[in-house]
Formats: sequence, C-alpha cells, structure tokens
Amino acid sequence: MFCRGEKKGYVHVWFSGQYLGPIGPFHATVAPFFSQLEPYLDFSHIKQGQKLNPKHAGQDPSFKVEECTFERALFYLGDGTGDSDTFYATSLSVPEGGELTEGQVRALLAHLLESSESSRANGKEEEIHWFAMADNWGGKYSQINAVPYDATACIARSNLYAWQFYVRSLDRLPPLPQNAVQFCQKMREVLINSRTGEDADQWAYAGIANYVDVEMSRQEAHRMYYGNKVPRLREIKRKYDPKNVFRYKHSILPAD
Repeated sequence: MFCRGEKKGYVHVWFSGQYLGPIGPFHATVAPFFSQLEPYLDFSHIKQGQKLNPKHAGQDPSFKVEECTFERALFYLGDGTGDSDTFYATSLSVPEGGELTEGQVRALLAHLLESSESSRANGKEEEIHWFAMADNWGGKYSQINAVPYDATACIARSNLYAWQFYVRSLDRLPPLPQNAVQFCQKMREVLINSRTGEDADQWAYAGIANYVDVEMSRQEAHRMYYGNKVPRLREIKRKYDPKNVFRYKHSILPAD
C-alpha cells in the first residue's frame, strides 16, 4: 500500500497480509520477500519494535506478527474504516503475465509525490487522505483465478494483483473535497496510459465491481467489469428481469 509520506518528497510504503498456517514456517516463507526489498527501501525511520529486518527475517524478524484464530483474522479484515466514511474509490486489475513496467511504477510514484509536494505548499496540509493498495490475488494457489472464466460475470479471472485507489475527507464527513475524485482517478489513469511497448494495446487490465466507481458511465463500467460477457448477461437479464426491476447506475439492461 502507498500512502502519503511523513515528510516532503516521500511516499510511505506499507506491507500487510495474512498467513494461514502454523507460525513455524511463516518466517521462512516471508524471508525471500523482504530480502528482495532491502536494496530499495529505507527502514531507518521505523520505530523500535516494528523495524523490518530483511537480512534476518527467516530467523529473528522484528516486524510485528500477531498469531490469531481464523475467526479473529476475519474480524481484522472487516475492521477497517469505522462506522461511516466519505470517500471515492476506483480499481484496476493487473493480469498475470502483464506485470507493471518500470515506467508505469515511476509514473504512479511521480503522481503520488507530486500530490505530497503540492499539499504541503505554503505550510498547508492536504484536505484528503488517500492510499493506493495492491491486493495479491494471483499465484499458484489463487482461489480467485481457479474459478472458471465463464462461471461468473467478473472478467478479472487471471489476476496477479488488484489495485484499489481510495480517497476520503480527513474528518470522514461530507463533503468530499473537489480535487479528491480527480486525484484518485489519475492514480488509475497513469498506470493505464504510461504502459508502452509492443503489448501496450493488448494489456488485459480490468476493473473490480466490488470497488465500484460511481463516476463511471454505464458503458465504461460494463467494459471494465464485464467485458465480452455483457451480451450473455443481457440475455440472462431479459429472462429473469425483463422489466428491469432491479437496477442501479451500472446495472445490466435486458437484451432487446
């Protein structure tokens, strides 16, 4: 997850996750991951007791690990934003085999750093809180990707990870500041538009309907969420809801 850094010119990088299994093999599992990060990240600002130690993560890590039951892990996942929030969110699914290029990562970070710099201009703090979170959905044991492509409406069935871009007002109360939506949309757009090379036009990105983007038109949402499944979904809609009783801004319309 990327968040605004603690000082000018910095972006905060936060890694969080859950490991389902005994604590014993956990350290050996995460050690290679942290070893790959070591050349790129500065761990010096992390407080004592929370400092990541990638060199010895397999033997004696000092980052925070909490062992808990599966039920407690589910509660932790759902205990994020409190009772209410004033926010805007959008998403981007990155396919396996279509990893982000260095140019895409640099474009995203440049946008985030630009926001961090401008928000502190003249000593003013920004009016919004934002994050860009990449959920790991892919890999050898992915249950998301194991679902057959034609089994559901979702077209994101070959995921590497899914980005959620999120912005909210600082006090979580309305109204959402004017610049918030545009800033959040640009996080997604810079990743799409900065991909270059032979596969740029074939890059099979998608959107995630769970992170519904209320600013999208029906046509945009159908392209991002359902793709080539729209004709079949319209036939199903005509069969079970021909009068379009169940509807919302992005809902499928019955076939003619």
